[in-house]
Amino acid sequence: MKKKLIAGGVVAVFLCVAGYTGGRYADEVILWGGEPDVETINNNLVKLDQNLTEKEQRIDSLNSKLSDEQKDLSNYQSAVRDYQTEIANLKNQKDQLTAEKNSYESQLASKDAELQGKQNEINDKINEINQKIDEINRLNADWNAKLQDAQTKLSDLQNTVNGLNQQIAALTQEKADLTTQLADTKKKLDEVTAENTNLKDYIQKLEKAKTDVSDTADKSQQIVDEHVNK
Repeated sequence: MKKKLIAGGVVAVFLCVAGYTGGRYADEVILWGGEPDVETINNNLVKLDQNLTEKEQRIDSLNSKLSDEQKDLSNYQSAVRDYQTEIANLKNQKDQLTAEKNSYESQLASKDAELQGKQNEINDKINEINQKIDEINRLNADWNAKLQDAQTKLSDLQNTVNGLNQQIAALTQEKADLTTQLADTKKKLDEVTAENTNLKDYIQKLEKAKTDVSDTADKSQQIVDEHVNK
């Protein structure tokens, strides 16, 4: 912008000089020899004007960008303030939590001694329980050995009982067979006894018949002797 003002001043001075000179020498001289310089100046002025225009355009662009950046900066500044507020709140929370932590750590330190005493008491109880468990395990091993021995003896006795039961079953079967045979024998004996009774009756009848026949023979002989041989 400063360069543009300088260029404008140069142009104004040049125009004044040119107007004055032209008014004075217009009737006398048409070419005065400074035309190339004037053209050079004009070209330079055009270049300067173009350069100034470009600068202005760039400045406008930068101003627009600066406006956007300033908006972003404002937003970030607001965000930073919010973050700072949040950080301050978090610091306060941290300080409160640290104070609570220190309080709890102090309480914990006081509880540690009590806990250690309880831990020692618990360890003593655990050791006592372990000793009892060991004793129970030893007794359990003894009773398991006794149980194993008893189970072995029980198995032997069961085998003996099974053998005796088998013998009893066999003897019972033999007894049943003998009872059946005895019943059959008694039946046959009864039949033979009945037959013997009948046979005795028959023998007695035969003996009587024999006696009767003998008596009859004697009587007949007597008759014969009395009546025939006389």
